[in-house]
Amino acid sequence: MSKTALIIVDMQNDYFEGGKWTLEGIGQASNQAVKVLAEFRKKQWPVIHVCHEFLSEDAPFFIAGSEGAKIHKSLLPVEGEPVVLKNEVNSFKGTDLKKHLDELGSL
Repeated sequence: MSKTALIIVDMQNDYFEGGKWTLEGIGQASNQAVKVLAEFRKKQWPVIHVCHEFLSEDAPFFIAGSEGAKIHKSLLPVEGEPVVLKNEVNSFKGTDLKKHLDELGSL
């Protein structure tokens, strides 16, 4: 078993054009992420998606349950790819990301 895993973090609609917090260069970044994701899927290597949702309804973006908090259509998970939900900036704090990596032997 490979100890390699791809972790895609915060590739959510609010960061893309038309979202609440558009990032400069997000198109280029997502295009590269799509290429890497395709390669991992081709090799059947593990992929984990991490999404951020703020718990407050007056958050500036990534509001829980909103369209902006959803993973961008270009990087949607497929069956078997776990999605880790985080409410902090840290992808490990209060999430099961470490558990997923431990199960894969990737950490």
